[in-house]
Amino acid sequence: MAYFESQGNDIKIVLVTQESFISKSTITEIEKTLSGKGFVRIHRSFIINSDFVTAFSSSDVLVGRKQIPVGRSYKKEFDALIFSVSRNKLL
Repeated sequence: MAYFESQGNDIKIVLVTQESFISKSTITEIEKTLSGKGFVRIHRSFIINSDFVTAFSSSDVLVGRKQIPVGRSYKKEFDALIFSVSRNKLL
């Protein structure tokens, strides 16, 4: 899975192939289930798989071909993710 997007009371699950599925769940439930497994919530509506981040700026992340905004309240978690990914690639 590349990322999850909250759509009201549903979750859109997007695969790397851009294929998508809808699930009856909440973003908070998904976040709890995937915590510590390479998935990071970067916006109130998005959880991304850190393995598929292809580019980033201070305000956006590119996951595959999808540009996803970084929410202000999730900036700290995002910065920690980028630091961790960068550090691991340098080692």
